[in-house]
Amino acid sequence: MKDSHLRIGIDVVKEKETDWYKLRSLYKEFRADTTLLQEGNAPKAMYVLISGMLEVYKGDKQLATIQSRGEYIGEISLLLDIPHSATVKTLTDSILIEISPGTFMSFMTHTPEVAISLAKKIAERLVVLNKMYANAIRKMIAKKQSKPKIEAVAELVTDSGGINLEKLRPYYRKFPKDTVIINEGDKPKAMYIIVEGELEIVKDQQVIAIESQPGYYLGEVSILRNASHNATVRTKIPSVLIEISAGKAFSFFKHSPEIAISVSKKLAQRILIINGGYIDILEPAIEYEKSLEDICSSAEKRLHELGFDVD
Repeated sequence: MKDSHLRIGIDVVKEKETDWYKLRSLYKEFRADTTLLQEGNAPKAMYVLISGMLEVYKGDKQLATIQSRGEYIGEISLLLDIPHSATVKTLTDSILIEISPGTFMSFMTHTPEVAISLAKKIAERLVVLNKMYANAIRKMIAKKQSKPKIEAVAELVTDSGGINLEKLRPYYRKFPKDTVIINEGDKPKAMYIIVEGELEIVKDQQVIAIESQPGYYLGEVSILRNASHNATVRTKIPSVLIEISAGKAFSFFKHSPEIAISVSKKLAQRILIINGGYIDILEPAIEYEKSLEDICSSAEKRLHELGFDVD
């Protein structure tokens, strides 16, 4: 299965804003065939590729190569403090920026443009994965299969993302019941953070989720991608939200990079949740494919035993 869920985590999104040359004092050289990340290990660093080529492995199977300047490696594991889901090695002599967990927040605070770039990359990956997942769901429905369960990692999104909502009180805004704050198809006017209340997320006139967790972001992906909203959000009960206008969002992130990091964490958590469902879709297909291979192999072996040429 070439299009596995892990490949989504390394899809290339071209860097347009960060001048990596300004950070050349942090460049580190790695020889070819150096293991940067080991599948199953706890994160010791995340990397930014400056030059060279990397290989991504799951077990002994190569999944992809990475060669775009400004690509992040190991960021989801570092953001969420979870083991790496794949191994990454240098295919050629390479130059990377290495950021350890202990220096991560300090690095992002002093280079907020990198914090914003990271959030943008993860947002793009989430959108790609969402599209693949939605397509897979449609195929399952067409085959009358049941939808996969994705509650297994839901506990990852129960905190406020490490930000103090009280410090953002100047941005608080009260909304009455049944107020549409985001409209599907519209260009983003603002992003929101839940302080209290309950909101419905509506897609194609159907409620697909209800959110009430303080610290939950709404509309941030559209802001980061400068793209139209793909769902409508309305208040189910009177609610208090932090409202950050689209025109001020990136300035806000630069002055408060911890918010950009919080957004990245939330998006990374959503990626894991979608991945959980996507794996449930892929695994039956993989097993089916494997069973076909076993059947064909056994049949071919038997034909050879009977003297038939099956080449």
